[in-house]
Amino acid sequence: MGIHIMPPLFELVIKPRPPLPLTYYPETGVADANGPRRIFVSETWADIHDTASGVSLWGNPYVIVQADDSTNKWRELGRGIICFNSAGRPSDIQSAKVRLYVSSRTNQFATATSMGLYLSTPTDPASIAIGDYNKAGSVLASGTHLALSAGAYDVPLGWVEFPLNAAGLAAIVDGVSKFGIRLAWDTTNSPPAWVSLKIGAVYCSGIGGGANKPQLVVNY
Repeated sequence: MGIHIMPPLFELVIKPRPPLPLTYYPETGVADANGPRRIFVSETWADIHDTASGVSLWGNPYVIVQADDSTNKWRELGRGIICFNSAGRPSDIQSAKVRLYVSSRTNQFATATSMGLYLSTPTDPASIAIGDYNKAGSVLASGTHLALSAGAYDVPLGWVEFPLNAAGLAAIVDGVSKFGIRLAWDTTNSPPAWVSLKIGAVYCSGIGGGANKPQLVVNY
């Protein structure tokens, strides 16, 4: 009787698929992106920081602090609100990030600051309004901040990514996901040392930015 040799047994290993990316955008009439700003000549910091009346819209999400030419008075403070149409988003999101195209950043003050990503609460995310000035958020959606060095002037940057933290991931809903951008001077309620007519600002592309409009990228 011959010897029968069994063929080797191979363990069947099913490797998990790599995460798949899915990108969401602002969408006219569904998910808006804009920049509520308060512009008043010769205001105290407390007034320009906290008063929601007298606000206008910039048209694109941006953040700004501008000094007035009257000593220790302020002329403009702007905040950005960015919403994404994430209807039908997958239930098994593993990670996500918000990508913003920064066309320019300027800091004419002597102290550095940064721009952070927050959880916003606009009344109607389909149409950002002047009443949303105080709704750009105070809870961080990302641990990443965009640095704004002292003395920077009209520096183009391109795409900036904000990986979302747990709070940011929880804000991605089956509907409209809402985020905001603010300068640290604003969120900490600590303005830079006043210098006449100086500006600190970050300008981002908005809903009409074509290939450069804001992106919410999820991996699932």
